[in-house]
Amino acid sequence: MDFEKLHNAMVDRINKLDHAYWVDLKPLVGDPEYDKEMKSLIDFETKHPEIDTANSPTQRLGGGLLKGFATREHIEPMLSLDNLFSSSDLEQKIKGWLSTLGVQGAPFIIEPKIDGLSCDLKYQRGNLVQALTRGNGREGDDVTANVRTIRSVPLFIEELDKDEDIHIRGEVCMTFDDFKLVNERQAKLGLAIFKNPRNAAAGTLRSLDSKEVSQRRLSFIPYHVINNVNTMVPVYQDQLHDWFKDLGFKSIHWYEVGVTIDEVVDWVMKFEALRTRMPFPVDGAVIKLNFRPDWKNFPNATKSARWGYAYKYAPEEAETVLKGITVQVGRTGALAPVAELEPVEVSGSTIERATLHNFDEIEKLGVYPGCRVIIAKAGEVIPMCCKVVEFVYICPICKFKGTEKEQMEHHSDVRIKMD
Repeated sequence: MDFEKLHNAMVDRINKLDHAYWVDLKPLVGDPEYDKEMKSLIDFETKHPEIDTANSPTQRLGGGLLKGFATREHIEPMLSLDNLFSSSDLEQKIKGWLSTLGVQGAPFIIEPKIDGLSCDLKYQRGNLVQALTRGNGREGDDVTANVRTIRSVPLFIEELDKDEDIHIRGEVCMTFDDFKLVNERQAKLGLAIFKNPRNAAAGTLRSLDSKEVSQRRLSFIPYHVINNVNTMVPVYQDQLHDWFKDLGFKSIHWYEVGVTIDEVVDWVMKFEALRTRMPFPVDGAVIKLNFRPDWKNFPNATKSARWGYAYKYAPEEAETVLKGITVQVGRTGALAPVAELEPVEVSGSTIERATLHNFDEIEKLGVYPGCRVIIAKAGEVIPMCCKVVEFVYICPICKFKGTEKEQMEHHSDVRIKMD
């Protein structure tokens, strides 16, 4: 029997199931059947240790505890993008691009700014050999063992098997649905609940237990490629997203290309509403020159690129009344205060409760029953109280001037004196 051929068939089958579940979001089988097929592959590899399993799906299950993360230098600086906060700032940057290029119009691409952690994946002859975090931009932590557990990251890409060295950069994140499942698992295990998807992704990627990382449902979404000698790599950024998808990655499924300044600004403004429908946390829009060879005309600054900018949106907020504060007991016995609210719409959902995190937060915010508060999501799955809205009132009887809380305290003192 050709054991290697049989192993390849089993590996191809699991890879197909993983891609359908994690990338296409269309599972081909249920969890029990998947677990059964994965166990068969594990058993097969145990019985035949002579078979090369470097790129087997079983390697995604993680190994033992790591002692720490080695720090390694990036092949090219991993730069950030400067933030913009107004349409006028955006218009000025686009005019600067056009002036440098000496043209009246040029294609620009607008992409979601995913709220995660940037990561550089290095492939040699199609094999994933290294994964580095952004770090300080010049060097980052080697998190290869953890990234290999991410189902949406191909361990081997046949289309790149002739490339000596190619780097694919993207964002490690967690979808809202996966975040919910991860927190449910945390609660069942009596572990700390994550505050939001970004914190969950960040904490997971830096975990020293790759086996635990494999249970945390991370995703990787690519947005950039560098140091390529592959002539098949598209020169337009919008085509690059389709190329990533063809390689087997979970790619950005929403982007727009505009040519004029008005088109770009219009799309950036429209995306503020659309971003709430994204499956992962998005805190802004990224605007880039779509023709990647044009990037060389804009030398990078020390820590940021000049061929793209990040437009940051204001957090999703709403004002309501805090009716009361209740205490929730966690599985570990920890007490967590919760704000009970007058129902209010935030980011497309009705919010009636919001976390206050801990009792120190109550004192810090100065919340009390009857006060008006600002509730925000801002990419959060769990609504939170941001601040108290203080209104000044004048008592119609005694003419005392003060906030609602001060009015309550004042009239309480008056009653005590009268008694």
